[in-house]
Amino acid sequence: MRFTFGYAGLPAGEAFDYINGMRRSLLSTDSDFVGFGMTRKEGLSADYAKQFLAAFKNRLAAEFDKQSNFMGTCCAVIYRRLNDGRDAALENMFFPAILPVPIDWQPGGGTRDEQRVAEKELFHLLVRTTKRTRMILEVLHRELREQANTTPLLLPVRNFESDDFYRDWLRALQANIAGAADEALAGAILLAARTEFEARYPRKRGGGHLLSFHDDREIEFRAPGVRRMHGRPWLADGHASEMCHLSGFRRLGAPFNAAFHYDAQKDSPRKLTAYFCQCHGDYEKITGEPHLNIAPSDFIRV
Repeated sequence: MRFTFGYAGLPAGEAFDYINGMRRSLLSTDSDFVGFGMTRKEGLSADYAKQFLAAFKNRLAAEFDKQSNFMGTCCAVIYRRLNDGRDAALENMFFPAILPVPIDWQPGGGTRDEQRVAEKELFHLLVRTTKRTRMILEVLHRELREQANTTPLLLPVRNFESDDFYRDWLRALQANIAGAADEALAGAILLAARTEFEARYPRKRGGGHLLSFHDDREIEFRAPGVRRMHGRPWLADGHASEMCHLSGFRRLGAPFNAAFHYDAQKDSPRKLTAYFCQCHGDYEKITGEPHLNIAPSDFIRV
């Protein structure tokens, strides 16, 4: 497994240039660097975040392993909080495919010596944070690889109807696990989150013998199992945003089997007819034959 780390919010022409010049010392040989200096004018804007999204999307084809159906890399963006009201908006730009991990750091004073001291402090902070983020991604990847059929982490954010509970739950998990100091704590945070989710949406039997998640409409989201996976997302253009592509391969920065999907059904073998949406666009009434294949990215194959 390789790792791609984005570094955001570092002042252009100053701290960013220093960190970019130290990238080989910052990262291990199995990790790649993606970074863009931030100007004071743009800040943590949507246009600034889109530079990272475009860079991650452009790497998809080269990083995808067709034999295993997994991306060969985990992805995260380590960003400097500016506390100007746009930190949350930046994180939203990466949700739910890329893990955002915040740090707190301020540039040095007016002299070049003071700036250099602060930049060295930033480098050591990024070394520690990168190592910790790598650990978090490994915990998440293990969950998605080994527990795909039972974890709620892969439910489609838009189509699993829960009055925004699922979206809020996933965002809270993202924020909490991003602060985990070690593997034990990351695992405990993940277990607590699963317990919380399943207290409200316990897996139960629907139209068969398997336990599945049911949304507020009592629509069953049944994981098909390894032998029945199909419907791998394509890498061609045609989606409204980079996130439509990225969320078809990773959840919170960790890869999952790209052929994984849910069979959405209700009162099977009767045809399912309800309002659903694709990874982008409005909700519309869609009928399954008798079910719908819905990917974690919300892509629907009718």
